Amino acid sequence: MDEIKRMLNEEIKTRINDLSGMPTGSSERKETVDEIAKLCGLVNGDDKREQRIDRFIKYALEVIGIGLPLICYGRWYRQGLRFEKEGIISSKTFGNFLHFIKPTRR
Repeated sequence: MDEIKRMLNEEIKTRINDLSGMPTGSSERKETVDEIAKLCGLVNGDDKREQRIDRFIKYALEVIGIGLPLICYGRWYRQGLRFEKEGIISSKTFGNFLHFIKPTRR
């Protein structure tokens, strides 16, 4: 991937150097400018794809970071309710448990 980018950048530099020797307004110069624009689009297209992948990974980690604690809190709360259901020992731990659940990033 890096080698392809390097080769594209070298080709862009070569085409830009070729532009300096071409007369202004010629059709050959316009074609070269179009080719440079296409090459730049290829280089930037890879960056956009990498940004899309990075964004997906970031969102997935955020969802896991919020969802996993909620799942753990739910299990802990259910176990506490089972304990309270027996009625042998009553505690306020699980009665006030909902105040500690915050589905946000920390």
